[in-house]
Amino acid sequence: MWVKNAECKYIIENSWGVDFDLGTPEGVMANLSRCATELLKWSSNVFGQIPKKIQAKRNELNSLTLQDKDGALSTEINSLRKEVNDLLDDEEIYWGQRAKAHWLKEGDKNTKFFHTQASERRKQNTILGIEDSQGRWCNERDSIAQVAVEYFETIYETNSPTLIHEIIAAIPTKVIAEMNESLNKNFTRKEVVMALKQIHPTKAPGPDENQGAFTSDRLITDNVLVAFELMHFLNYKNVGNEGYMAAKLDVSKAFDRVEWCFIQAVMQKLGFNPKWVNLVMRCITSVSYLVLINGAAYGNITPTRGLRQGDPLSPTLFLICTEGLSALIHEAARNQLWTGISISRGCLRVTYLFFADDSILFCKASAEECRGFEAHPPKI
Repeated sequence: MWVKNAECKYIIENSWGVDFDLGTPEGVMANLSRCATELLKWSSNVFGQIPKKIQAKRNELNSLTLQDKDGALSTEINSLRKEVNDLLDDEEIYWGQRAKAHWLKEGDKNTKFFHTQASERRKQNTILGIEDSQGRWCNERDSIAQVAVEYFETIYETNSPTLIHEIIAAIPTKVIAEMNESLNKNFTRKEVVMALKQIHPTKAPGPDENQGAFTSDRLITDNVLVAFELMHFLNYKNVGNEGYMAAKLDVSKAFDRVEWCFIQAVMQKLGFNPKWVNLVMRCITSVSYLVLINGAAYGNITPTRGLRQGDPLSPTLFLICTEGLSALIHEAARNQLWTGISISRGCLRVTYLFFADDSILFCKASAEECRGFEAHPPKI
């Protein structure tokens, strides 16, 4: 809606690059913040109260139409009609964005539908009450907000882990010089423009909706098929002296609990260039959060751990973190503390399968391997 108005470009040009160094991440963030503030002020003045403006223009149009007996006011009438149509288009775009109905393409006038969708979303997202950590029920908006802010402040506060170096020692170096050379190339204007044009025009960027896995030549269904075959093997294995077992791990609030110092240490051990590590860490650590309660923003949470939900970079960073668990399992397998499962002679043994923040571990159903299972994963 903003880009249709020529003043939008003027606001950005006059807000960007003033008093802040664009050569640093901090300067870029400061410029983005200033632009956002100025655009919100401008939007409130230009696009605020659209229904009232439409009604006022319609009243003015009806008045001119009644006065125009000989066609002398046709120019003014046509100009007003254009203004009304433009306002109606702005109203439709506004409610379309509020409704989050991205599947519906532009074309027909769907303002009523969008308004209904937005109203339904607001109704579903309304929080009437919440229980605090002491078990007390809070139903005032400020008290609800306080509970929410305190909860997220706790979630995003680091636990200062002490076993990082023990885990890092098991991770092998995998990134070669050619990979680092490619990662450290300067961004080109063409790449930046391409990335911007790939963003949906009415919503925040996120992972590719067609993304099947973390690598382009694999599908998440590959792991599903392997898991199905292994579970089929476990269900029908009823001969032999040895039994096998599978354990599913589901990490609670997995992205929110990722320690920044651990991500940095893993990337360094994998062999990423320090310049690249620092760039990624700036992206991770430059975040702050507000809590939206029934349409009002509360708090100013500055986290010391966690990955942003919906960030296109977050799934890959989480996968890098799982290198720690993967390395510990491989180390246990090398030391014959963990056997894994082989469903036929000569077949590779499978010790684990990772599904983003979910994992399935496979081992012998024996006291020795269960002790090894107990000793290794909890370190992470």
